[in-house]
Amino acid sequence: YVNPVVRLCDFAVGILAGMWYLRLKENVSVTESVQRHKTLLRIVSLASFLVLLSMSVFIPEQYTLMAFMFWPAAVLMLICISLNPGGLLSTTLLQRLGQISFPFYMIHQLVIRYLDILSDIVVIDLNRVALVLIALFVSIVFSFLLNKYVIHLRK
Repeated sequence: YVNPVVRLCDFAVGILAGMWYLRLKENVSVTESVQRHKTLLRIVSLASFLVLLSMSVFIPEQYTLMAFMFWPAAVLMLICISLNPGGLLSTTLLQRLGQISFPFYMIHQLVIRYLDILSDIVVIDLNRVALVLIALFVSIVFSFLLNKYVIHLRK
């Protein structure tokens, strides 16, 4: 799961999606079409996000590790959001979350494992959704701290 070689295909899909986005962004007719269909793009983006969310919550754990299942919805969602100037990705919060994506990637698995151990020790019976939300929150907090006090000190 954490081996970079295993995630090479995920990385390649991200690069291809980025290249596709750059081509679409340069196309004037696509840009004009995006402006005319902003609402539809937002609905498609939201629907894609909800598909990703439902897949991650309701699919058995052994299948959620297969990231290729998420590629179509993730690419569609990111392209639609990115082509919408002044939209969701322009918000300060999401730009800041994008800045901490590398520390998030580095620590999220540790946070999940320690929360799992902690929930066994404390004997808190949390459902999977609650555990995911707690892990997400803790990972984001630690990512902000890592970004501010470790990564920025190197610059």
